[in-house]
Amino acid sequence: MKLNEAPEKIHISIVPNALNSYTYITCGKDFPNAVEYVRTDAFIEKACKWLEKNIAEATGIDSYTITESFKQAMKKG
Repeated sequence: MKLNEAPEKIHISIVPNALNSYTYITCGKDFPNAVEYVRTDAFIEKACKWLEKNIAEATGIDSYTITESFKQAMKKG
């Protein structure tokens, strides 16, 4: 990860104690019950690479058409 760049994934874990709850945000899986969050742009980028490699060949549809359609669908949601 570069300086001043958001990590691709973060893990959030809330650890209760007798006085209060503490929230830990890390870039690794430090706690067994941590919830993993992935940056939207990182998810879309990885999904598009997978689509280009796997789906386009199987369907015969142009990979650009598939990936652009997927990107638009993700931006709407």
